Amino acid sequence: MIGIVGAGPDRVLIPDVLQPGDYRICTANAGENICTPIEIVAP
Repeated sequence: MIGIVGAGPDRVLIPDVLQPGDYRICTANAGENICTPIEIVAP
């Protein structure tokens, strides 16, 4: 899990070991759990 704080835009570093595929990034501490899909592709 990665924590993001403060005003946006929010930037997320994707670890090199993450396999290509479909993932979701979700809020963890908001009143409503909000997610967005992301796709990781091989370089």
